[in-house]
Amino acid sequence: PISVVMAGGVIVVASLASEVWFRGLVHGWFLFSGRVERVGGPWFISRATAASAVLYALFCLGLSLAWRSNELVPFPDQPIELAITGASALIGGVALGMIRERSLSLWPGVGMQILGGMAGAALALSIL
Repeated sequence: PISVVMAGGVIVVASLASEVWFRGLVHGWFLFSGRVERVGGPWFISRATAASAVLYALFCLGLSLAWRSNELVPFPDQPIELAITGASALIGGVALGMIRERSLSLWPGVGMQILGGMAGAALALSIL
C-alpha cells in the first residue's frame, strides 16, 4: 500500500536530516574545540560526539513527549518510557558520533538510522 511506501520515505528523509544536523552540523561545529577519534586511532568519546549525542537525546525526548501528549490516555509508565527513550537516544548518539569520526562520513550513520527505522516500522506493523 501507499502508506507503507510513504512511511519508508519518511524514515529515509528523517534519517538523512537527523544525521546531517546532529553528526554533520552540530558535531562538525564542535570538532574545532578538541580532540576527535581517527581511523585506526584509540577509542574515546570526543567532546564533539558527547555534545551531539546529548542534543540528539534531548531532541528524541522532545519528540517522544510531543507524541505522548496527543494520546487520549497517556501510557501509565511514561516516566520509565521517557528514561528508556533518553538513555537509548544518548547511547545511539554516542555510537553514531563515533561511527562518524572513525569512518569520516555521514553515510554509515544514515544507513544505521534507516535500518533502525525500518526495523521499528516492521515491528509496529507486525503488532497491528
